[in-house]
Amino acid sequence: GWAPRVDFAAGIARDVTAAKRMEELLRKSEERYRAIFEQAASAVVVFDPQSLAVVDFNDEACRRLGYTRQEFAKLRLTDFEVIESAAEVKRHSQKITTDGLEVFETKHRTKNGAVLDIEVHAKSIHIGDRVLIQGVWLDITERKQAGEALRKLAGELEQRVQERTAELQLANSSLLQEIAQRRRLERQILEISEYEQRRIGQDL
Repeated sequence: GWAPRVDFAAGIARDVTAAKRMEELLRKSEERYRAIFEQAASAVVVFDPQSLAVVDFNDEACRRLGYTRQEFAKLRLTDFEVIESAAEVKRHSQKITTDGLEVFETKHRTKNGAVLDIEVHAKSIHIGDRVLIQGVWLDITERKQAGEALRKLAGELEQRVQERTAELQLANSSLLQEIAQRRRLERQILEISEYEQRRIGQDL
C-alpha cells in the first residue's frame, strides 16, 4: 500500500525540481538580457504603443538626449520625436506591433534643443500579457552630415567642371578664331607678295 504514495511523492519531487530548474533558467535569462540591455553602446528603449510612455530604457538612451534617468522615465515618445505628430507616432507604433519589426529613420530633439538623426530598429515584444515595443536607436547624425558634405562637395566639383569646360570651350573658340584670322592674314600676305613679284617682273 506504500508504493503508490512513494511514486506520488517522487512525482511531486520531480515536478518541484523541474519547476525550480525552469525558474533558475528564467532568472539567468533575465540577468543576461538586463546585462546586454544596460551595457549596450546603443540607446535601447521599451515603450507602450498605446500610451507611448517610456516603460524601460538603458543609461545610453537618457544620456544621449541629455536627460537624467528620473526625467527620462516621465517622458513619452512624442516629447522628443521631431518628424511625426502624436497621431502619426501612434499609428506607426500600431503598425510595428502588427508587422513585428521595422527599421526606419527619424529625428529626436535633445533636452537642450539639438536635433539628432536617428536610425530606429523597432521590434514588438511580449512581457507578461503586455505587448510593448523595444527600440534600438542608432545616432547617425555624423553619418548624415558626412553624406551631406560629400554631396555638397560633389555638387561644387561638378559646378567647377562645368565652369572650366565652358572656359575651355570659350578659349578654344577664341583660338580657332585667332587661327582663322592668321590664315586670312597669311593668304593676304601671300597674295600681296605674289602681286609684288609679278609687278617687279613686269618692271624688269
